[in-house]
Amino acid sequence: MLSRIDWAWDWGAFYYDDSFTNTQVNSSILPSYIRVDGALFYQLSDKYRLQVNIENLLDEEYYPNSHSLNQITVGAPINASFSIRGRF
Repeated sequence: MLSRIDWAWDWGAFYYDDSFTNTQVNSSILPSYIRVDGALFYQLSDKYRLQVNIENLLDEEYYPNSHSLNQITVGAPINASFSIRGRF
C-alpha cells in the first residue's frame, strides 16, 4: 500500500543571460533565453517509480554556448526521456 500520492508533476524555468561568442574579442553576443522543462511521475510501489522528463517544453530555439565566432551550438528542440527508477 502506498503511503503517498501516486501521481506528481514538476516544472522549472531556466534563464540564461547574454553571453559572448568569443571572450578575447567580445564582438558577437549570444542572446539570452528562457528554457522551460517539465516532469511527470507515477509511483508504482514503495520502491519503483515511472518518470517522464520533457526538456524545452515551449520548443524555443536557443544558443547555449559557442567555442568561437563560427562554432555556435544550437540548443536541443523539445525532447523527452522515460525512466523507471528503483530504490533498493
